[in-house]
Amino acid sequence: MAVISILGATGFLGRNLTYILAKSHSIRVASRSLTEAQKLSFVAPQGRIKAFSYRDKLDHIFYNTDIVINLCGTLMPKKPAQYFDVHYILPKKIAETAAEYGVKKVIHISAIGADENSPSRYAQSKALGEKVLMDNLNNISIFRPSLIVGKGDQFFNKFAQMAQVSPFLPLVGPEPNGALFAPIYVGDVVKAIEASLTRSEKQIYEITGHSIYSWRALMEMTLEATGKKRKLIFMPDLLLKLGGITKDHKPLFMQDNIASGHFPNLEALDISATEIKPLIKSFLYT
Repeated sequence: MAVISILGATGFLGRNLTYILAKSHSIRVASRSLTEAQKLSFVAPQGRIKAFSYRDKLDHIFYNTDIVINLCGTLMPKKPAQYFDVHYILPKKIAETAAEYGVKKVIHISAIGADENSPSRYAQSKALGEKVLMDNLNNISIFRPSLIVGKGDQFFNKFAQMAQVSPFLPLVGPEPNGALFAPIYVGDVVKAIEASLTRSEKQIYEITGHSIYSWRALMEMTLEATGKKRKLIFMPDLLLKLGGITKDHKPLFMQDNIASGHFPNLEALDISATEIKPLIKSFLYT
């Protein structure tokens, strides 16, 4: 039984991952909120999960840990500098502390589109985080997922809720259909992480879903799942800004969120991607 520390465990992916790994491993879950981390103890046998706040020093969490999994990320921080705090400074501390305490393996969740030269600070910071881990660790698996979806996600659920009250859903990105996405089922991301636990490597993976969809198609699929009929309208920049879309987000919507083909994918881990379209209705809160 390995001792696994999961940072960012209370998020959407973290909850799904913890539930699976706690069946056969000893888990340390870390979150900004100790109270939220403690709630995860209910998904495993008593004593199998120990909760921490990652505001604590990492050495408290990494001591006698075999594997560290970093899921921490932010898409809409209160201040732009927080992109670098979460996506670069934290991975740097993880690399340093993991090396100091002899952690055997680090697994890190990044994002498709990570690029030091991007005009988006989100993408820049993601790339810098990858680099500091790859430069300082010998056994590191980095995953760049496309949009992660599943039961209770923050994508289909967000727009399904919007469709309940709004006469339209937004189209963003290049006209006429928006950028392309390859949404990946959260269960497949969990499988990818599981598969990498025992791999000795220094590798980046691009993990994407079974099919590629335009933004327009994703909105149409959302409406089909909710049984609603709504207009799809491209949003002017002013309304996007009022909706929280900043200059850091806009470049992400203008480029395709699909695999580049330059890195191994799910098939390299012997995982077949799940087709999400038949499952979307089951993803929604009822």
